[in-house]
Amino acid sequence: MQRLILFFAICIFALSCKTPGKAQQGPDGWISLFDSKTLNNWKVGDNASTFSVEDGKLVVNGPRAHLFYQGDVQQHNFKNFEFKADVMTTPGSNAGIYFHTVYQADGWPGKGYEAQVNNSHTDWRRSGSLYSFSDVREVYAKDNEWYTEYIKVEG
Repeated sequence: MQRLILFFAICIFALSCKTPGKAQQGPDGWISLFDSKTLNNWKVGDNASTFSVEDGKLVVNGPRAHLFYQGDVQQHNFKNFEFKADVMTTPGSNAGIYFHTVYQADGWPGKGYEAQVNNSHTDWRRSGSLYSFSDVREVYAKDNEWYTEYIKVEG
């Protein structure tokens, strides 16, 4: 099992993963998918200005946009993996971490699953939800504080 890491801000994220195989794993077994400097290995469709890199963090602030990993780790086709993102939201933020999806230039991803990132937005599905499959109403993380979103996928 390989582990992946990701970062977002308004949502701010720090991204890593663990997957099977011999990718460039750190001593702790995690592989960073984000170089903390650029959006290299990532592809965005509509509203690309929603994403930026500031002080080593991926910052997400603006209209609906989706950022897709297109790097070499597992040829960006992950199975049996763990993913974690260190996240900080600001009040009213609404984001998500999609997996088992494919690049789309616009619209909402038509394939895959979304791990919700939302601590105070008007959408009632909160961080910790697997959107529309296993929804959480309780708030377990606070805005303006770092927390870790963790995803483990088997199969």
